Amino acid sequence: MKKIFFLPVILLLVFSFSACEKDESLDPLPLLVQGQFMRLDITRDRIDANNLETSSFGGMLTNPSNDVVRYELLVRLVRTGFSSEYIPLGDPLTSFPQDLAITAQKVEDAYLAVGTNVTIQQGDKLRFIGYSYNSQGVRAAYRDLSTTVRSEAGYKQAYRFNCAVEADLKQTVNNYETY
Repeated sequence: MKKIFFLPVILLLVFSFSACEKDESLDPLPLLVQGQFMRLDITRDRIDANNLETSSFGGMLTNPSNDVVRYELLVRLVRTGFSSEYIPLGDPLTSFPQDLAITAQKVEDAYLAVGTNVTIQQGDKLRFIGYSYNSQGVRAAYRDLSTTVRSEAGYKQAYRFNCAVEADLKQTVNNYETY
């Protein structure tokens, strides 16, 4: 009979002590990404078609993992009747953080470097693919990111994003949406 009495008391004590543990799900933990990772915090989400000469797309490019020594960016122009392969957008970047500013002229120069003459105009879409390399030469790309990082714009990954050339800059744009 004593065993029947002590069993509920012991169970009650065990459960009461387990309830005293801190619930970590309530902590505002920072956003962490393991491994090689580049982040682009886009502050200029479109190229202004009314002001092509001075307008730029971009934002702060950072290396939160501190493991990246080189970042390459490729661009692809998409418009009605014209679509190209991805081409290098200038030389690889090797210092971070850096304000990434992509102008219409920079894209036109990149196409000219591969033998194609284009003029950026209203309605164009620019698609970007980035690659990062660590000191051992290991490359990381969009497909190397976790599903969570790829699907959440809040992670601001710098491996696959897009930009439009528009005259109406009042709308909100998600530059990280999949394409």
